[in-house]
Amino acid sequence: MYYNRASVLEYLERYTDAAFNFQTAHKIDPTLHGEGRADQILNFVSKTCNLIKTKGKLKSKQQTIIAKTIP
Repeated sequence: MYYNRASVLEYLERYTDAAFNFQTAHKIDPTLHGEGRADQILNFVSKTCNLIKTKGKLKSKQQTIIAKTIP
């Protein structure tokens, strides 16, 4: 049940709750590999935060060009 709830929470982009539920599912049944899924979520969130902080590692000219294409 925790694993299924975590999958739904991940779909809803509630990553903190999803990771917690995957870890709980892993404690109950290690064969579900919930800990690995929780690690994947944490890795994804970490990478996303880094890209936001660095603005995608784009130069300002490239950022300007991309911003102009957005309606």
